[in-house]
Amino acid sequence: MVICMRTTLHLPVTLIDEARAALGFRSKTDTVVYALREVVRRSRADDLKALYFEGRLATKPGASGDEIARWFWSETAAGQLLRRVRDRLDASDDPRSKAAAFGVAR
Repeated sequence: MVICMRTTLHLPVTLIDEARAALGFRSKTDTVVYALREVVRRSRADDLKALYFEGRLATKPGASGDEIARWFWSETAAGQLLRRVRDRLDASDDPRSKAAAFGVAR
């Protein structure tokens, strides 16, 4: 569903122009929509990682952040899935997909 509305946003012109150039978009709307989707996607990936990290910390209270990160990325299905998604996006010829890959497995 798309809601059509007129809203005034005060955005730095140089930021919009840089984002449009980096993403290859002509439309300011497409640029802003893409950026918002990226924020939401990264937030979801971060929430998933936080759930795993908190669960691991509950079962291994003495574990360091590095130990939990190593465990997540090497031993969990979620870590493997996020790495595969990142690798697939990064292998694309589309610069937008490559940019999206950065936020998936970080």
